[in-house]
Order: sequence, then structure tokens, then C-alpha cells
Amino acid sequence: MHFAEIRVPVMLDKERFLIFDANAMEAYEEATGKFFLDTVASLYEAMRPVVEMQQKKLKVSNMQLTRHIPVKFLRALVWATCIEYDKDDTPSWPFTLNQMGRVLLPHMILPVFTAFLKGASANSPTTAELGESQALPKANGTQEEQTEADGGGEPSIDVPASAFV
Repeated sequence: MHFAEIRVPVMLDKERFLIFDANAMEAYEEATGKFFLDTVASLYEAMRPVVEMQQKKLKVSNMQLTRHIPVKFLRALVWATCIEYDKDDTPSWPFTLNQMGRVLLPHMILPVFTAFLKGASANSPTTAELGESQALPKANGTQEEQTEADGGGEPSIDVPASAFV
């Protein structure tokens, strides 16, 4: 059986692939007690100022991307998505969390973080796939704009490809 999963190459101890599937998400949640998708959404929120600066053609340090996530969670994100499958599709991880901490050296953080964001972005459903609505139905059947207070929040940002170089 062939699965259409998102696989992003990353250099760790050797070339490995970050895989974005439900098994990886669950592994992250079990390891950290945090929701995988909430963490990814927080990363994109942290990126918003960086992306806006890039859009204004302002000089941006790529390290600004990594200032908003604790190493504990970055290590867990990389560990969880560095999943492998055997011939019976049984998932396994080539490292423990502590081993990932030894493999993920400081000079590797930015390229690995960037690879993770590429994979997470490629794995995200489009607005069309989600059927996202910009309004909540009122009791009388008319539409009402969503606000942050009622869970609608701000619209998401489009991340330009240049954010990943």
C-alpha cells in the first residue's frame, strides 16, 4: 500500500525524513502533553512578524524564527516527525527524545526548524479543503463576522517560500 504522506528530508546523524501524519502528531502530544496542531499554530503566529518584515523588504535574521519555541518542544517536534515504518507499516522512531537532544546540535536548529515548517505547511489543508467560513450564522439565519472572542480569531497568514531559505 502506498501512502501520500508529506516527507521532508533533513540532515541529522544522516539524511532522514520528517513525516507529518497522525502517528507523529500523537507521539508529540504524548511526549509533551501539548496539542501538536496548537504548537504548529503558535509557530506560525511567532513567524507572522518575521514574514511581515520580509514582505516589507526589511532585513530579517533567520534566528528570529527560532526565538519563539523552547528547545524542549523543537526537539519533541523533530523527534515525533522523524518516524519510520517497517514493511508491516508499524511506526518506530530511530531515536529516543534524549538521543534526539544529542543529535540535534545548535548549528542544526535553524535548518531543521525550517524543514519542519516546510513540512507542516505542505501538510496543512487549504481553506477550500476545510470549507472555512468567515461568518457565524445568527439565530435569524443572517451572517455575523467572527471575532477572536467567539473563537474566530484573525485570518491566518500565507507564508512566502522566501521564509524558508
